[in-house]
Amino acid sequence: MFEDHKSCLRLISYSSPSSSRTLGHYFVVLVSMTLGTSMAGHQGTVAMAAHQICLQVWLAVSLLIDALVASGQKSEFCL
Repeated sequence: MFEDHKSCLRLISYSSPSSSRTLGHYFVVLVSMTLGTSMAGHQGTVAMAAHQICLQVWLAVSLLIDALVASGQKSEFCL
């Protein structure tokens, strides 16, 4: 299927320096979501339920977009 595996490996090793930046973004989002959940919890059950629904929708959409981007990158760079 893939004739040149070395090009795929080069792509993976090239993208490794950005992993620390991605990890930093992850921790920033994690802290923001934790603080937002805490603030919604202090406002009452209705605000907490609304926050939880929005959080679940946002996570589902972001995972779907990440999956689409990952599948597009693999087919684009490893052909």
